[in-house]
Amino acid sequence: MGYHIYLYRKEVKENNSGLEFLENESLIQDFEPNQKQSLRERLLRYGFIITNEAETETSFSFKTIDSSVRANLRSNCLSFISSYSEEDLFEIQMTASEFTDTGEFLKFDPQNGAWEEIM
Repeated sequence: MGYHIYLYRKEVKENNSGLEFLENESLIQDFEPNQKQSLRERLLRYGFIITNEAETETSFSFKTIDSSVRANLRSNCLSFISSYSEEDLFEIQMTASEFTDTGEFLKFDPQNGAWEEIM
């Protein structure tokens, strides 16, 4: 287990008034190909390394040896996962927030059941 943070297209929040998308993946819009490629490239620039590449998912881990931070990029979601260490939690929360800077994506914290509010 671990702590999870999800990044979705902003349309997921706009098109779902509640959290039903968590139980019904068909309610989650896929990333556009250029969005998915941009997220992949950004993860690599941030120091993530690819640990596994499959047709439906690319898995990454953070480059530092003592970090538990991982990321999984799928067709419709970028998930950040960490242990409950303060440092790793901070890392995934800040990284996910930074990835929303283009306005295309929103951060969802399933532990809190809430979207991050952009100020």
